[in-house]
Amino acid sequence: MGKPTQQLSKDIKKLAMKVKPTTQLLIVPRPPPAIRQMFKNKDEIPKNLQSNIIYQVNCSSCPASYIGKTTRQACIRLQEHGAPTEIPAEHTNENLRRSARIAAMNANNNAQISYYESGSSEDDLPSTTHTSAIKRHITSTKHKIDWHNWTILDKDKHPYRLLVKESLAINEKSPTLNLTTRSVPFVVYPEGCVIKRTNHTTSQ
Repeated sequence: MGKPTQQLSKDIKKLAMKVKPTTQLLIVPRPPPAIRQMFKNKDEIPKNLQSNIIYQVNCSSCPASYIGKTTRQACIRLQEHGAPTEIPAEHTNENLRRSARIAAMNANNNAQISYYESGSSEDDLPSTTHTSAIKRHITSTKHKIDWHNWTILDKDKHPYRLLVKESLAINEKSPTLNLTTRSVPFVVYPEGCVIKRTNHTTSQ
């Protein structure tokens, strides 16, 4: 607390004593701004290394697009879709080994809980049994995918909320490469997320 603040506190206390001598006034100065409000104190995670995201990939040759979700790093999921490798080999191998261990652990777990409906989102499922919709599009049309300008639509660390947000994004944007319209049923809003539009009237 600086000298001007101390002087102001004394003046306020004197004024309060004149108005009501029995008043006990406690001056609490406002804390200084946090460092994070002035500048970023953490390095921003590159887009390709982020996880627990809803992403959208567009085709460069046609209006086709795909919306998916992944709880792993985005670069791993995009490589399963057919994206070129853009991270160091040792980093890739490390993540693939970790993913393989998790897949093996889930396969041996008889009490595994799944949030998926039958025929729902194919993200984060083994690529050996589910062919990527983007790969099928590339194979059938010989089109090129815009792997550099894919976008993150939303994030959530909770698995079920991530599925709900994916379903809302699919319902809103209607991507042509998605085989399903939602990953989980909409219990509260069966029609998805409704966008409110305001009517602007002009007077002449």
